[in-house]
Order: sequence, then structure tokens, then C-alpha cells
Amino acid sequence: MWCNTAQPPRRCDNMIYNDVYFSQIDQNMGGCEEVFGRYMVEAGHLCNVISSDRALYVRDDQTGQYFAAGFKPTCKPYRSYRCIQGLNYQTIENVTGDLKVTWRITIPVGRMPLEIWDVRVENLGRKQRQLSLVTQFGMNCDGVDLFGGNLYRRAEFHSEVNAIWVRQDGERHQVIDFPLHNGFITADRKAASWSTNRDAFVGFTGTLAHPEALKHDLIPRTVATRDTPTGSLQIRVKVAAGKHADTRFLVGCCDTPPMIGRLRRTYLGGNLDNCRHFDAVKRERKQTLKNVTIQVPDQALETRCNVWLKHQIHYGAVHCRWGYKASATSSSRARASSPRIRRFPRPSCSRLAPTNTPTASLCAAGRPSTRCATPTRPSG
Repeated sequence: MWCNTAQPPRRCDNMIYNDVYFSQIDQNMGGCEEVFGRYMVEAGHLCNVISSDRALYVRDDQTGQYFAAGFKPTCKPYRSYRCIQGLNYQTIENVTGDLKVTWRITIPVGRMPLEIWDVRVENLGRKQRQLSLVTQFGMNCDGVDLFGGNLYRRAEFHSEVNAIWVRQDGERHQVIDFPLHNGFITADRKAASWSTNRDAFVGFTGTLAHPEALKHDLIPRTVATRDTPTGSLQIRVKVAAGKHADTRFLVGCCDTPPMIGRLRRTYLGGNLDNCRHFDAVKRERKQTLKNVTIQVPDQALETRCNVWLKHQIHYGAVHCRWGYKASATSSSRARASSPRIRRFPRPSCSRLAPTNTPTASLCAAGRPSTRCATPTRPSG
């Protein structure tokens, strides 16, 4: 699915997730009021590693001008804009001036709460450009609903892993066995500068559309405690005329900085053209969604029924079973294929269908119909 504007008549939301991580993401790479980037475990603990809309600023270091790859929050005029929504990934293509920015977010398969950001900047002009990529989003990393828990929160930069690390030092996380209650952002290029304090990044009289930090060649380095941790890395790239430059960011949950180093070695290799994690996501979705097929006469309806509807049912079965209805909304009588999911009660879900379920038709009589959208119940 895709839309060719940054301002559609209504929000175009996509649900991207794996077994433990969930995000609702719109056509500007923003989130919703409840869920931006959330790690959840069966015991009921959660960590909002991303707690506000994602922003990726592209700044011309020679002129000081900048725009946002996802259109918001700067809302600068663009030549073309396209949002491509896929199964557990999303891509934005923004052409502003002589720059084309492609930004893809992928959630890797498995039980690691991570987002992989692939960013490509293409220079469509006739002269070399010196640019900065600056990320910005809130990182609450609130762990559990603990009164006064933010008193223990601190955000700082660790040069040995080229990462911002947001930590929660409250003893309760050790007591309840919830080690991945901290958050981080890192990149495959060395950070030219960084900021972990949202108030300092925005400035006293600034806004996210016109932050104080972007008035400087290098954003001021600040640390944060308690209320305002943010993930702001500044990456500098030179892009020759007619060429492009790739950068990969990694955002997610961790315990300590050494773990960030291990995750860097596992996930930072690759780009838009060559990424084994992205390929694995496509294989996993194809395998998961092929178990039940609904025969329909219309191609658009076929995509809706055999791709997106099943994707919706699956994320509901995976995440709503923990009781977070607001996180994934309640799905309609979900079927799932993972035996592990059966261990958790889901009163709103139907009995699991076997993986060898035969193809279902739209009508019990076996005749395709454009008015009937209920498949027959599989036997057995």
C-alpha cells in the first residue's frame, strides 16, 4: 500500500511488530497517542523506548537550511512525497529541492525489541552537498508503571558504542526480572554530535519545527535526567553530485552499553539494497500469512483479505493477548499459527486453525460472490 502525499485526507496507519515489539506508524513516521515504539513481555511489563513522533532532519551545513524527511514537524514544501506501507516495514521517499531522501523502518523477526532505520540521501543537483542527518524522538523508557520511576532516569552518550543510552536505575526492574528496560540509539557512522535533552534541543522559545539545536553547525551536547530524554544523533555525510550516501540507525531496548555493541555487530551491516533482516521479514510474513487463503474475484479485495486483514488479525493475536487493547486494538476472532501463543488466554479469539487448513471460499455453496466476505469454517 502507498500514498503519494504527506497530507492525505485521513491518517494512513501501519502496524509494524515482532513477537515482543509493537508500533503504530503513520505516513509521516509518527505514532499515535498510545503507542510509538513499545516493548512488551508476557509478565505485563512494558518499555516505551520511543515515546513521541519520530523526526529525521536533513540539514544543509553550508546554508543552515533543513527539512524533515517525514514532512513533519517542519512541513516544508516538497517536489514529491511517497509513503510505502509494507508488512512490518515502512518506507518514505521525499524529494525536496535537489535532495531525495529514502527512509525505511524495519522491525526484525524474532524477540528483539528493535527498529532498523535505513536512510539514503541522493544528490540530484550539480554540486557536492555537505549534510547532517539529525534524529529526534522522546525516549521515556519507563519500564513499569512505577510511581516516581522517572526520578531514576538518565540519558547520556557512550562513545565506545557510538550510542545514546537511556537508563532506568530503579531497583524494581531487577526484582521483577525485566532487564531490557533501558533504551538506545546508535548508527553505523560516527556521531558528529548528540543531544539527550529534549528541552535543550528544542530551546526555550523554539519548536520541533524550528528547534534551537539546528541553528548550530553541531547540535549542543547535553545530558538529561528525569523528564526529557531524547534520542538526537547528528551524522554528517558528503554527497557528490549524482551520488548517494547510506546511513543505518538502530533504535531499541537493551540492558547495558556492552549489549549495544553486540547488537551493532548483528544488525548494523546492510543498507536499502542489501539487508538480510529485511529479507527475513518478507519471508516470515509470506510464510505466516499463507496458511489460510480466501478466494475472491477482485484483485483489490484479494490483497485486502489475504494480506492486510490477516496481518491485522495476527498482530491482534500476538499483542492483545497480554491485555494491551489500546496497544493493538481488539482484533476480530483471531486465528494464529504459533503454538507458543496458545499458552495465553485470549477470550476474544477463536480456536486456532491448523497450519494445513485448506483454502476457504467466500460462499458456503462454493460460488464466488462480491457480497459475501465470510469464508467457510475449516473442517477439523
